[in-house]
Amino acid sequence: MGANAALFAFYMDATNPKIGGTQFSLYNGISNLGFGGAGIFVGSLFVLLGYNNTFLIAGLIILPPLILLYFINIKN
Repeated sequence: MGANAALFAFYMDATNPKIGGTQFSLYNGISNLGFGGAGIFVGSLFVLLGYNNTFLIAGLIILPPLILLYFINIKN
């Protein structure tokens, strides 16, 4: 639920106010396709590899971006 709230806040910030409803709906639709596709993929990995191995793979995928974010210095 928290991820949806964060995405909605981002979409509202990124949306052009002149076409707000349409652009917000497009953003939301694209993210729903991504979540659905990821759910199918991860569900298949659970069946093939088991929970522990799928969790390990997810952690290995997420680790490099987290390290990269540590070194990015954004200045306002």
